[in-house]
Amino acid sequence: LTLLARKVVHSQEEERAYLSRELHDGTGQTLVAIKLLIESALDRLVGTNDTVRTPLARALERLREALVDVRRMSHRLRPVMLDTLGLPAALNNLGEEMCGQAGMTFAMEIEGEPAELPDDVKTVLFRITQEALTNIQKHAACAYVGLRLTFGKKGLQLSIHDDGCGFDVVSVREHPRRGIGLRNMRERIETVGGQLIVQSQPGLTRITAELPYSAIQRFRVST
Repeated sequence: LTLLARKVVHSQEEERAYLSRELHDGTGQTLVAIKLLIESALDRLVGTNDTVRTPLARALERLREALVDVRRMSHRLRPVMLDTLGLPAALNNLGEEMCGQAGMTFAMEIEGEPAELPDDVKTVLFRITQEALTNIQKHAACAYVGLRLTFGKKGLQLSIHDDGCGFDVVSVREHPRRGIGLRNMRERIETVGGQLIVQSQPGLTRITAELPYSAIQRFRVST
């Protein structure tokens, strides 16, 4: 079952990577070409009245917004920084982007010496952070979000906490229609041999993913 879960997650990530490339290299480049054509047309419309220039200028502004949306979607599907700069930089970029959009203060800490991790492990930790930040945006009503990535002697620990309203952990876990995000996070970390710890009360909610190096080593061998 664990191997099957890993294969499902791997297939999902491959599909996300494909869609990300298509958005960036296909749709994104097409929008860029259209933007350049409109900018060229505006440059040539010197002296014409506003009945022509104004609609084109508005179309150009909407096109720029669409480009930003496409790039954001591409990044969410498969973050380039995760592959090029590693897990810490990708998590920091994700936190700043998502918290900035919601008007929340974000801070990240790294403890210990960062170790090289298998690609699937990095992806799992990134998706857990993404899910946690999404839940915070929707439900926490908080002003501050902190993320701590700890490379300890025995393993790796990822902790996301906020100063929001909190929730009843037991009732959310047992409710059939609530806590889907928490279940997704728990299932993801379990596929690589880790565990998820959830603590919450008014003023402090903490989601912690713990992964021993022994599990990471077994995961390297099995993949």
